[in-house]
Amino acid sequence: TNNDVRVSLLDIFILLFLFWYWININNVNSIYNIGYICLILLYCSIRYIPKIQYDVLYWCCIISSLILSIWGYLQQYNLLPSPNPNFSVTGPFYHPAFYGLTLSAYLCINFHIIKFHLRNQNQKLIYLFIEISCFIIGIPALILSESRTACIALVISIIIPYVIQYINNHTSKRIIIVILTSITFFILLIVSYTFKPISADGRLLIWKVSCEMIKDKPIAGHGKGGFEAKYLYYQADYLSNKGNDSEKYIAGNTHVAFNEVIKITVEHGILGLTIYATFIFILIKTKYRHTVYVLISQSILLLIFIQGLFSYPNIIFSIILIGTIALAVLARSAYHSQKYIKISQRYICIIIFVSVIPLFSLTYKRFLNYHSLYNDIQNTYKIKSYSNFNKYLCDLKGDNIFLLFYIGLMSKDKNYTEQLNYISILEKKYPTSSLIILKGDLLRKKTLLNEAEKMYKLAANMVPSLQQARGRLVFLYKEMGKQQEAYQLARELMSEKVKNYGFNTFKLHQKLKDEFPNIK
Repeated sequence: TNNDVRVSLLDIFILLFLFWYWININNVNSIYNIGYICLILLYCSIRYIPKIQYDVLYWCCIISSLILSIWGYLQQYNLLPSPNPNFSVTGPFYHPAFYGLTLSAYLCINFHIIKFHLRNQNQKLIYLFIEISCFIIGIPALILSESRTACIALVISIIIPYVIQYINNHTSKRIIIVILTSITFFILLIVSYTFKPISADGRLLIWKVSCEMIKDKPIAGHGKGGFEAKYLYYQADYLSNKGNDSEKYIAGNTHVAFNEVIKITVEHGILGLTIYATFIFILIKTKYRHTVYVLISQSILLLIFIQGLFSYPNIIFSIILIGTIALAVLARSAYHSQKYIKISQRYICIIIFVSVIPLFSLTYKRFLNYHSLYNDIQNTYKIKSYSNFNKYLCDLKGDNIFLLFYIGLMSKDKNYTEQLNYISILEKKYPTSSLIILKGDLLRKKTLLNEAEKMYKLAANMVPSLQQARGRLVFLYKEMGKQQEAYQLARELMSEKVKNYGFNTFKLHQKLKDEFPNIK
């Protein structure tokens, strides 16, 4: 009846996968996990609403792409500030990759609609002019983001659907088309590599080290958050035993895999990879109605998958939002040849309404915490002591960035024992070379010199291009009476090529010159 909705096996599998993926794969702060659960409710709402105004969704995407493009241009000409001092064009995001990946999703939708309207000639000229103008305006903005992944994913998501259609209509030319398409994509990868070779080599290093992690636990993986918690330790071991000089130079403080497939395998092993592959296989094999909205949804999911091979779209909320809508549209358009059960639409509405209330309460409570924290950080007096932030520990103890900030404040009060306790917690789930250096400093102040030496060596092996850990080793060796080791290490630091020469490196070199004046 009109009051019933069909819940098929496809719906159940998608919901189970979304819940598993967003809760177990996204190792981010819990406020985002609440947001991901809200997206599951959004999926249910779009999936089971009687009628969707697709034009409204489409024009929202058009307006969003135009706003993002203009935002990037204004930042490029210094008419709007960038939240990140290291990049001029980031849009409303902190990193340009977020900006580029989001903009590419909107441009993908824009292109397919333009293609549809040009083919069917059923759109008013003024609307078609707006669509084409927004797409043309968005391309230079996408280039300004300098996101190679966003550009490649956009090209592939535009080409592949029409290549598949052409192959289905011209089966005799299938081999030729596949070869030409493969050559095109290979050329794109080569060009993108030459654009930023150091960045590309850095990702290759991450994938090499990730393979070492997979070898250790191939079946079940290292568990949720295993990549963030253990990657740097594996990188330190790899660089100290197998790494060459080039890899040591490009290694950084990495907490993302830049490849969703690899990250899933690292954290959940072959079992998790099987779930992910099964989900993609079912989406591909399911038969859908032939509409432009299905084509767009498939292209968007293809774009997100390609982005996931080289970047981290799973932590960009706007990308996940668009992907959720695409999944709901596909589920609505699937032929229900498989088994299904009927549920009253009234019950679906009640479940969604009842679920929204506690989620809204949790989200609002977390928002108040972060808003209050922001106001306290703006207060110069309060950041002089970590005790002013004790009230946030109960609710924000799962936020790694807050814990790093909190530990940094504790240095001013010289409460070394408590500080070491919090460092021990954080180094097990979100280690960084600076955190390990700080632990070495505290152990040194407690006269635990051998333990401090181990920490400095570990931090140096994690990110060899950063000189701060080895600089501390120089002065620790002098304190321990190891003059020869201190001299050799100081000479090495003064003669090697520095990756990022900042104020801290300048201060370190000045201290080394004062301690070892005979080193040129």
